[in-house]
Amino acid sequence: MWMVYFDQNDYFTMQQKKKEFRSVKANVDFLNLETIRMQNELAGLMAHSQKLEQLARENYHMKRDNEDVYVIERK
Repeated sequence: MWMVYFDQNDYFTMQQKKKEFRSVKANVDFLNLETIRMQNELAGLMAHSQKLEQLARENYHMKRDNEDVYVIERK
């Protein structure tokens, strides 16, 4: 009876640790899937230089030397 309530590893602490473990495991699973998705995206970009150029132009406002870039922001 002493171990159920007053011990360092009591029932309530163990339940809290199990809940925390499930949360961390779900986070690890999500991050593993995200890593796989990003690796596939990287492979696609490396295989097609047009997609890489499009990404650089749209997200990072990169341009060629002889071009001008105009960024239009909507409010």
